[in-house]
Amino acid sequence: MYRTPVESGGAFEFSPISLGPVGRPEGAPINKILHDSIPVIYALIEAGKITPAEYVQIGDEGVGNVIEAYAFQLAGKGGNKKVIVKIAQGQGPP
Repeated sequence: MYRTPVESGGAFEFSPISLGPVGRPEGAPINKILHDSIPVIYALIEAGKITPAEYVQIGDEGVGNVIEAYAFQLAGKGGNKKVIVKIAQGQGPP
């Protein structure tokens, strides 16, 4: 799922992304597609043929930065860059 801010009242609109059971044994077909795509995408980035979108990160980490990032985006301070917030430090399986 990803969230798109809705102007009215600061609520969020949820739009599902159906990738299947990514990373789970029963998701073998989609996992293979993603696994096979990573080296191709990496090579294209390394060759300068594609570039990641420009972004502005608000704060270091934490849910509290979401409100600040939302206000930053609404004020137009990010321009054409994506505004991102790191909610928590990612950790792999134990």
